[in-house]
Amino acid sequence: MSLFCAAFFNNNQEIAIAADTRACTVIDGIQYQISDDMEKLYSNGKGLCFYCSGEAEMSKEVAEQVLQLEEGYLHTYSILEILEKTYTKHIKKNPAIMDFKHTLQFVIPVRENGLWRVIYFDNENAFKPYIYSADTDEVYTFAIGKGLHIAQPILQKALNDSNANKNSVFKTFLKAYSEAADSGCGGTMHYVAFTNKGLIEKSAPIPDHKVISKLEDSFPHLKHGQGDGIILNHDGTNKSGVANINKPNGLWSFVYNNSNYGRERRLIMQDEGVELSSETGDVVIGHDNGSFIRIRNNGDIEINSIGKFKVNGQEYLFE
Repeated sequence: MSLFCAAFFNNNQEIAIAADTRACTVIDGIQYQISDDMEKLYSNGKGLCFYCSGEAEMSKEVAEQVLQLEEGYLHTYSILEILEKTYTKHIKKNPAIMDFKHTLQFVIPVRENGLWRVIYFDNENAFKPYIYSADTDEVYTFAIGKGLHIAQPILQKALNDSNANKNSVFKTFLKAYSEAADSGCGGTMHYVAFTNKGLIEKSAPIPDHKVISKLEDSFPHLKHGQGDGIILNHDGTNKSGVANINKPNGLWSFVYNNSNYGRERRLIMQDEGVELSSETGDVVIGHDNGSFIRIRNNGDIEINSIGKFKVNGQEYLFE
């Protein structure tokens, strides 16, 4: 879940946009914060700026492709093609994506004849582009995502207040995001404004005023097995014969301490990759058909294939 907001000023001659960085997951209908470092508002610092959010891997892939587009190829059709191809690719790998709403959203501000507007794409609407801009001389606000019903009225009222010029637009945005913050919206607010005085880019932490349900707090540690009572932890609890599942920030770990000795066997899924390791004993990756790779406790490595054994690479190094 995410929150994107835009405000059009001076009869569409200026625009300010912002997005949060909070990532969340939903378990049994309850929303949990995972991290506060998911980039959603992208800028190349040269005038190209856009919002892309949804399923993390998919939205990041879209953003990387758009950032690589040459200026002459940056138009509605090229963005639409990237969105459709990336979405199709990911639902083939994971059809469950189709069961969730707003799994890929994209908003880009564009300027034509000196006037700003935003173009909004969403998989819920088959990525049909919708164009938004102000149609009066008042400040117009556009918002999508988590908390829009809280943030948008705050922005609309504050930015059209007769005393609004006494306040910072950036601070007004930050207040709106803070009021809307919850387990699915928050972290850091990234802000970009295209003004008559030039490009402005700012960031600030979003204060949380509500209780945030965090995954690492809600499911910090699961313990399986009573243990055999031979090897103990420092606090006196059983270590050997006990399995532990932990979800700290950035990884998800499954660790079993073997009976009698408490030696670790680990399966750790990290942001940077996956670790399968053991403190003692053999590590085996195998198939019931008989093929396997075995790393023995003495350091030997065995590879056995009941079928063809293929090796392919650009370079082979034997040291």
